[in-house]
Amino acid sequence: MPTRQTASHVRSRSKPATRGKPRADHATILTLNVNYEKGKGGTRMNAARYAAYRKAILRAVPRGERGILFTDLPAAVETALPRGMGKSMGSVMWNVTTVKLDLEARGLIERVPGSKPQRIRRV
Repeated sequence: MPTRQTASHVRSRSKPATRGKPRADHATILTLNVNYEKGKGGTRMNAARYAAYRKAILRAVPRGERGILFTDLPAAVETALPRGMGKSMGSVMWNVTTVKLDLEARGLIERVPGSKPQRIRRV
């Protein structure tokens, strides 16, 4: 007669890996990239971080003809970020570049034509 297995003999399965999937308690957005066609080249980013950087970039970038130098943008954005959203949330330069490309793709900011080094202005 076969023996019965009790619960103590059954190995519990570990939870499936969630690598690459956003956690339920952290909303993410897919940013656009002006350098790629629509739907390609986007980056996933925490929604709260994106909102903070978007607001700070739009505050830092003027509407005027000359705009702001791209090299000056990270410093201007870092001062406009809410407390605790600066370097503790990753590289400021990476976040600024990612959100800047997204805002360009959405038509909210643009590169000043013919400017070297690169300048950015509000549309």
